[in-house]
Amino acid sequence: MTIKEALLQCLTEKALGLTKPEVEKILHDELEKPESEVDCDVIDMCIELLAEIDNVKLPEDTGIPPELKIIPPVRKKRHWKAALLVAAIFVFTVSATLLVSAQVFHFNMVHYVVELFSDHVSVDYGETSQQAENYLPADTDLRKELETNGISPVLLPDKFLEGAQIQVNYQSTDISKIADIYAAKGSDHLDMTITQYVSTDFIGEGNHQGEIIDSQEIMVGDIAILVMDFGDRRTIAFVDDSTQYFLNTSLNMEEAVQLAESIQ
Repeated sequence: MTIKEALLQCLTEKALGLTKPEVEKILHDELEKPESEVDCDVIDMCIELLAEIDNVKLPEDTGIPPELKIIPPVRKKRHWKAALLVAAIFVFTVSATLLVSAQVFHFNMVHYVVELFSDHVSVDYGETSQQAENYLPADTDLRKELETNGISPVLLPDKFLEGAQIQVNYQSTDISKIADIYAAKGSDHLDMTITQYVSTDFIGEGNHQGEIIDSQEIMVGDIAILVMDFGDRRTIAFVDDSTQYFLNTSLNMEEAVQLAESIQ
């Protein structure tokens, strides 16, 4: 009996001949295959079976949303597969009231491994290897101050920072130097944390609290930047070599994307 036949038998006969770990392994193994060999039927059946095991109701007559069956062209296949696996597991570990297509698969992130939970988002920034091709010189007061404190080169949203009231606090550890920047401009504000590690080995997972309602991944030069909407704030996050950036802002989503696009 093939794996597909075993899955089909479990679904049609409502007899759980496979354990949850076994089904999860089948799903994982399928997602590790080259794109041309991935069997979307197997993925569908694994998700339906896992939902049944966990007693989670999927939307009627959908199983996994149709858009998941379209394997998009991506630069890093492993990241896409990992994100797909995480999204699949999310379907049946979070509340059954969540609709799969809008809540999960809208997050089209290619360069980051993202795990979604009911109250936070976890992003593995250590899985992303990227570095800006060019950096602006330290020709503003903030850039000069950061350089003096050992944090350089940096990527900043200079257009927003120009004319803003800025406060900076510095910290240092054995493995990093940190700048916490608060910038206010009119009724808008920006909280920015820059952490420059001694090595990329120390860049890891970042947890962002709140229920995410929208997100975009944009490319600014050679840098992939995440823009996430948590309702009460927008979060911009990315890495550049051994430097990690987290920005929280009161700007709306459209403005936050424009802010991210201005980073240089």
